[in-house]
Amino acid sequence: MTLPNNQVPDINRPSRASQTQRKSSIIKGDSITHPLKGYKIPIKAYYTCNTDFVIYALKCPCGKMYIGQTSRQIKIRIREHKYSISNYDPENKKTHTPVGKHFYLHKHNSATLRWLVLEKVQLPQRGGDRKRLLLQTEARWIDRMNTVEPRGMNEAMSYKCFL
Repeated sequence: MTLPNNQVPDINRPSRASQTQRKSSIIKGDSITHPLKGYKIPIKAYYTCNTDFVIYALKCPCGKMYIGQTSRQIKIRIREHKYSISNYDPENKKTHTPVGKHFYLHKHNSATLRWLVLEKVQLPQRGGDRKRLLLQTEARWIDRMNTVEPRGMNEAMSYKCFL
């Protein structure tokens, strides 16, 4: 393939098909339903695929949920989760992630993954450690949504970020 002006193709840029697939996997709405108790929790703002420093929820077809955090754009982290689902190998420990393992064991695939941003962690007005605040907020959401195994896909919840 020859590109004008000796340009190199951008293999890291997602195709239109993957952009459409990512958008169709978003859980739309202004609330999320608690996976065990059934009540609605409001989502307080609108977020895009380019939003960073977020707490997010992943949902599988069987209703289990995973709560995660990322300081990068959410679209990058979702792409990584889909890759871990598609490439999970029970013989190769390097491919083991809680989400990949769950989807493999329950015979789901990456096309059935649904997700949404729960909250964006803002830079504190007086400064401080935004990454630590991100970890603390993630721990609160894991506790609130009760997503530690066996009820959810999170392997564990750490309180170290509060010390």
